[in-house]
Amino acid sequence: MRRMLPLAMVLLLVLVGCPRPSTSALLGAATSEMAIMDFLGATRAQDVQGVSDVWGNAEAPTRELIKDREEVERRILIMMRVLCHDESAIGAAQAADGGRTEHKVDLTFQGRKVTVPFFTVRNRNTGRWFVEDIDLRAVRDFCSGARTTTPPRS
Repeated sequence: MRRMLPLAMVLLLVLVGCPRPSTSALLGAATSEMAIMDFLGATRAQDVQGVSDVWGNAEAPTRELIKDREEVERRILIMMRVLCHDESAIGAAQAADGGRTEHKVDLTFQGRKVTVPFFTVRNRNTGRWFVEDIDLRAVRDFCSGARTTTPPRS
């Protein structure tokens, strides 16, 4: 039994050191609408991992394309900040350039409503759908304008 312990330790070290296959097949969503629903659900829950699971392009998830993890997280945090919402409604799919699909998404936050174009794409390798682009110009001041702030004291 004592002889097997060092062998088990070596085997464990070898397994830990082996490269793992890409998890891209498990990422994305089954449909274009589901990719947006998952993306918005994750932004609302402040779930960085959840956003990165459905954010990508026809080649790969964004977190595999941008190797700097801090950069990916920074971009996701910015999207979370500007895509705040209490409710969302995803419009019908429309064909867009480059094989992408566009959805007009209505976001409601504190009684205010804005329509945001979301663009999704199907991954060539896995067939799963990813949110590729969002026209954030529509929401630039959406969340910050609805928040109440305490005026400075004179």
